[in-house]
Amino acid sequence: MFVAGVQRSGTNMVMDLLEADLATEVFHETDHRAFDNYELRTPAPLSVPKALCEGQDVRYLLDQFSGSRCLWVYRHYEDVARPHARKWAQMPDTIRRLCDKQGDIEGRSGRGMPDATRAVLRAHWHEDLNNEPACAPFWYFRNQHYFGQCLSEDPRVRLLGYETLLEHPHDNTEALYDFAGLDYLSRAGQSNKAPESTRRAYSDSIIDTSVRKLCDEMFARLRSETQLGAIKCVSAAAPKAAS
Repeated sequence: MFVAGVQRSGTNMVMDLLEADLATEVFHETDHRAFDNYELRTPAPLSVPKALCEGQDVRYLLDQFSGSRCLWVYRHYEDVARPHARKWAQMPDTIRRLCDKQGDIEGRSGRGMPDATRAVLRAHWHEDLNNEPACAPFWYFRNQHYFGQCLSEDPRVRLLGYETLLEHPHDNTEALYDFAGLDYLSRAGQSNKAPESTRRAYSDSIIDTSVRKLCDEMFARLRSETQLGAIKCVSAAAPKAAS
């Protein structure tokens, strides 16, 4: 089973919940046994690799590994932007290069980005864009891969909201384990209580109004999404190798 989403969205918490079961072996993107420079090598059967850089290739990965599933974890963009900005200091340049089809177009950030999404980024990028605000459009276009691959129509994929998991840890952890095909361990959710620092209370946000509107719409869409219907999209093509 793959765990996908945007960096800083709560994927570590989900990985920890799954790792609590003795039947699982999880691999973070920093684990050299399964990753090379943050990108997947060959995932082992019955493992839980965190496929953040492969978010655009989720359907391809699911097609390649029979019986695999994916949890797409999302979190409110403001809660993502601040820790993201502290860890990655060159986000405005990343967004600029993505808009211009430079560098990252075949790198891990821009791989698989459709022209329509790139047009949205261009409409919201400007020369004065600072690091933290630049993390919001990054959050938007990486989560857009969930819809771009029709993952909402794929029964092998489930959305998991960070906030929802914190608000109702036991019920949602039980549902997570059931989807993963694991026996629910009640102890897994015992310490899963939201610390105050995870709560959204940003009155001084510097994210542009237009970007905020874009991200609010995406967040609302993710929250309202349900897993209904059979797979209606054609199988994904093999991901293009980075240059």
